[in-house]
Amino acid sequence: MLHRALTSICDQEYRSIQVVVIDDDSTRSAADEITATLRDALPRLTVIRQSNQRVAAARNTALDALREKVLAIAFLDSDDYWDPAHIRNAAVSLSRGVDFYFAHQRIEGATTDWFGDRADLLDESRLVPEALGIMQRAGSVATLIVSKCPVQTSSVVFRHALIPQVRFPRALRGCEDQWVWWALLARSSANMYCPEPTVTYGAGGVGGYQHTSFGLVRFLVRRADWIRYRHHLLNKYPLTPGERRLQEKLGGHREAALFSTLHSLRRRIAQQFSWDSHRINSHCKAPRMRRRTGAEVHL
Repeated sequence: MLHRALTSICDQEYRSIQVVVIDDDSTRSAADEITATLRDALPRLTVIRQSNQRVAAARNTALDALREKVLAIAFLDSDDYWDPAHIRNAAVSLSRGVDFYFAHQRIEGATTDWFGDRADLLDESRLVPEALGIMQRAGSVATLIVSKCPVQTSSVVFRHALIPQVRFPRALRGCEDQWVWWALLARSSANMYCPEPTVTYGAGGVGGYQHTSFGLVRFLVRRADWIRYRHHLLNKYPLTPGERRLQEKLGGHREAALFSTLHSLRRRIAQQFSWDSHRINSHCKAPRMRRRTGAEVHL
């Protein structure tokens, strides 16, 4: 997967790129996937290996390794890849004075349109003249992020000077990226996006907390982190009365966490009852087994 992601960086029409790869103790090391051809094509490639500390820590390590004079920052998860025009479109957007750019994306192996059910979030947009079909959005940060956020990590490019010391909160799992997007967008003068998909979101999905099932401990951990994230937004950023619907989202996450807990408890009780019944049946059968065995010995 990493080889495919790096190949897509090599294929970018915009060529002045510094690449930092974080090998977060992957089961397949970065060294196994970075060929000599890739190293020749990416002379500014740096590889850092560290113990597994989850995705937020990996991204922070990459940010720590950047040179001071970096103009903009983009992220690319190892199972995702970019179309050749992706960074070029971002560079055009930043040259127009915006601080935050994101792109439409396709999902590998799926026919769903990522922007499809999020189109209303992009209604307040206008076409940027002579900018390769790029749109500028005028709506608030809250309406963009609160409900069905269209911004995904591998599609984001932002101006480094916006928050030079920006870092992902390591304690969160599943919403650490939106925590950062909100901080960046709240400070950006404007944001642009490309309505055409220039990013492919890999089917694998980076992060052990990304795919969790109802009733599992990981599901509860993720719900708890989302509640914490929403509280942070409510306390940190000024919101209009209409945007206070975040509180409704809080209620939804609390309800999901409660039902998941009850489901987990019910399943554990059922499993314990089944195990206790098995032990009782085994205990009741034991004397009969001993009598049959004794009879066989006597015969």
